[in-house]
Order: sequence, then C-alpha cells, then structure tokens
Amino acid sequence: MSAGTPPVVLAGDIGGTHTRLALYACAGGSGAGLASAPDALGAAGPAPLSRVDLDSVGLAAHHGLEDVVIDFLGHSGHGVPVAIVLACAGPVRDGESRITNLPWTISEASLRARTGAPRVRLVNDFEAMAHGTETLAASELEVLQQGERSPTGARLVLGAGTGLGQAWVVPPLGSEAPPQPPRVFASEGGHQSFAPRDAFEDGLLVWLRARHGRVSVERVVSGLGLVELYHYVAETGAASTSDAMRDAVAQQGAQVIGLYGQGPNGDPACTLAVQRFVSLYGAHAGDAALGLLPAGGVVITGGMAAGLLPVLRHAFMPAFLDKGRLRAVLEPLHVAVALPADTGMRGAARLAQALAG
Repeated sequence: MSAGTPPVVLAGDIGGTHTRLALYACAGGSGAGLASAPDALGAAGPAPLSRVDLDSVGLAAHHGLEDVVIDFLGHSGHGVPVAIVLACAGPVRDGESRITNLPWTISEASLRARTGAPRVRLVNDFEAMAHGTETLAASELEVLQQGERSPTGARLVLGAGTGLGQAWVVPPLGSEAPPQPPRVFASEGGHQSFAPRDAFEDGLLVWLRARHGRVSVERVVSGLGLVELYHYVAETGAASTSDAMRDAVAQQGAQVIGLYGQGPNGDPACTLAVQRFVSLYGAHAGDAALGLLPAGGVVITGGMAAGLLPVLRHAFMPAFLDKGRLRAVLEPLHVAVALPADTGMRGAARLAQALAG
C-alpha cells in the first residue's frame, strides 16, 4: 500500500465456475464502521470500491487462482490490501484449499508471499455465506413463516447448490468487550442419511442406492439432486417428458429443470421433480431445526432457493412442519429465503474487515 492510499481489504468468492473478487475500504475491524440497518439480521455490508466477476472462460485465461488475485490487484489501483479473505468452494485444511471443479490449489502462505498482504485467510464458502446472513435487511428476505426471531438465539443457515451447506450462527454474548462478531459453526449436516417419507421416496431411495451406494440428503437436495429427481421421474414414468427435454437436461442440468418445472406450460417431469425437490428441502430443513431449535430463525440461501421461490412459497413449509406432534415446536420459528446473490461475498467482506483488526 503506497503512502496516502486509504487501506483496503480484499474479499473473494472462489467457485468452480465463477470467481468474484472485490476491494473494500478498511472499516477498522470487528465489524466497526459497517453501516447499521435497523431491519437487518445484523449490520449491513459495505459497498465495494472495485470488483471483478470471472466465469469459467475467464478463469481459463490464468494459470492459477493466485494469478487471478494478483492480476485483479494490479489493475485495481488501490495498492496492497491489509487483509485478504477468500471463500473457497472446497474444504480448507491447514491454510490450503483445492477448489471443487478446478485443478488448482490455493494457500494462505503463498498468497501472503505473492501479494504482500500481511493477513490472509481462506474459509469454506458456506462459512462465508453464514456470515453474510448478518447483512440481510428485511427487504432482502422472503418470509415463509413469520414466527419470532430472538436476537440472542442461534440461527440455522441452509443452502442447496453444488452441494448442501449447513451452518449455525451464534450471536456473541452481550457481556463481551469489545463487542465481538457472531460465531459460525459449519457442519456436514447435508451428508446425513436420506430418510424417505412416502412410497415415491421409498422407490427413489432404492433407485439411488443401486446407482451410488449410500444415499445422503445432499444426493437429493442439491443441483445434482434435482437432476437425479428428474431422471427418476422420467425413468419410472411418474410423469411424462420429451426426448428434447432429456437432451436439454443432459446439457444444462438443474438450470433447465428449474426453468421448465414452474408454471402451467412446463414439462411434467420437470414440474414433479421441482415439487419433490422443494418438499425434500423443506423436510430436511425441519429436521435440522429440530436438532438445535434455532430461536434466531432459519435462513435458506443460494441461487436455487431464489430461483424456485414461487414453488417454495407453497411447498416448503408444509414439509418443514410435517413432524407429527413436534409440529408445534417448529411453528414459532422465523423462516425466510435470502434473496441477494452476493450473500457469500458479503460474508467474506465482513470477515476481511474483522481480520484487518
């Protein structure tokens, strides 16, 4: 960072198909300086000074993710960041991460050496997503069940996409001084065993087990899960489809199923697959909520939920609440869908601000 240049932090959302990087003015760490939003879950995120979005084609022009970062910093004109936090689509172990769907490994030590940034941290992308829910204002949430939301209660965050992310956000104790950011506890709840609820899902479990062995919830509640549901529906004749749609699904996967699975003129197999997907999503969210009883609410994140919102509005909560005599335990909870596409990026930015100190 050159003399007279305001300090900045770098945040990134590193995925297998898209990578997003952004620079933010340093706010002083621990969330200080972030604008408060009276109707938000936490404090609103800062606006970026500079950002870049790269798809798989743009990424292919580089030799590695560290080169992507260095190229972005070189063109930004804001100098060396005082802190870098990158949210990675893959596990982070000992300061290193191998990105899912990319043949690249990125490390904190190498980034620190090559960029000159004194503080570098890699986090799992869903950990950043959970932190990002702290920035969501009421206008950025689609409420599925009003319920009540305690400011001192834990929050359950779920997100279906490439996989099925699950994390808990625990607010700091009011007595902590100086005030601390919320703590996020990531989990592997998406890998719990899939438990069918009716004859359709009994058959789905048998079909999936024959193809994959053990069947987790993620096998059905994820982008790939929606594709599996479509193929199961089509192969068993539960609903009709066309050869053209089969070809489209083979090329575009969950995206085309979501597109033709909503509305009166869609494909019948896509429609049934989407309905079942949302119901399975709601059922798992209800199971997860029973595990800790999140008085701070339940937030459903990710592009799949936002894209299937018309179906979520009527099919998610019935499955969420279908827990027999424990329905009454779940009815008081606040349940909402996060609408912004940059929730994970916001979380990485908040973590970078805190890391800057």
